[in-house]
Amino acid sequence: MSKNLALIYPFAKTMGEPLEHHINIKENQRFLCIPMAELSETEQQLLHSLYETKSEVGTTNRWQAFLAEQSTEMPKLAVPIRLVYFDLRTPLGSDLQIEWLHLFNAFF
Repeated sequence: MSKNLALIYPFAKTMGEPLEHHINIKENQRFLCIPMAELSETEQQLLHSLYETKSEVGTTNRWQAFLAEQSTEMPKLAVPIRLVYFDLRTPLGSDLQIEWLHLFNAFF
């Protein structure tokens, strides 16, 4: 499929992740990304109707897809992140939950 489309749209790119402002057609674990600026409105509608496409990059979280084993490619971080993990092993009553929420709010 993507070979035929790549012949029709030589400016398309094969990527591991969908791109913004592109028609992203998923095939296996890769995307054929066709720039929307290069397509007429009719071509965009046709590609959407013929193939499972993903026009908006943010609609599926890349980490969610990786952790749910829908993707084998680990997302790359553009910026460093810091993770804070709290593990509470006691059941919380509503008063205690409010106190923890105030504590977390003050911490951040």
